[in-house]
Amino acid sequence: MPGRRFRARTAGLAGVAVLVLLGAGAGIAMLLQQDGGARGQSGTSAGPGHGKDAAAGTPHASGGGRSEPRQGASSAPAKGRRPPVPEGYRMWSDPAGFQLALPDGFSRSYEPPRVYFYSPGKEFRIGVHIRSQDPAGPLGSTRKADANGPRDYPGYRDGQVIELDHHGIPAALWAFVWDGTSDDGGSRQTYELSWDEGTRMCDVWVSAPVAEKSRGKAYFDQILKTFRRPGSPY
Repeated sequence: MPGRRFRARTAGLAGVAVLVLLGAGAGIAMLLQQDGGARGQSGTSAGPGHGKDAAAGTPHASGGGRSEPRQGASSAPAKGRRPPVPEGYRMWSDPAGFQLALPDGFSRSYEPPRVYFYSPGKEFRIGVHIRSQDPAGPLGSTRKADANGPRDYPGYRDGQVIELDHHGIPAALWAFVWDGTSDDGGSRQTYELSWDEGTRMCDVWVSAPVAEKSRGKAYFDQILKTFRRPGSPY
């Protein structure tokens, strides 16, 4: 409901076990355990700059276009040693200026200012938004988005914000659930990580059906392990 605010704290968060850093070159392993009655991400605004689940009601931007990422689209890592890409993924170098390990079969859709990758039928949705930094920083920006969750996401609940490090960089993890739309056929789970890098803020998120949230989290973990921008310090 409009005006309702959620302020999840960094300690004592119900349903969140721990997020372990494995080192600057090894990415992160996240153990997020949430109730099965969870929901996911909507097609309305998620606060300043934060992700939107475009498949849940936001029309595709004209001229955005969709394409199937190809195996040969990757290039060398920005810096450091990249974790090996597991079976079922391939490296993708995006025209928007980032790289990540993308699950096989996902198609790209550029919907300014965001880049989306959809599984067949849009059951799973990956989003990337490289944007201007928020004066409040990743944590403050994410807390604002969480506070606006009931306004922006029908049935928003279980919103949780955690302050952490991503490759040694201050970051904020946002996990929440929502009702989904009639096209979704049920509730959805969203995981999003935001951090400042250079002069920009990076938002990376995954939205999945609640029944497939474990698979969605596995996508999220692998994407964050391999995500790079030109000049990334890790």
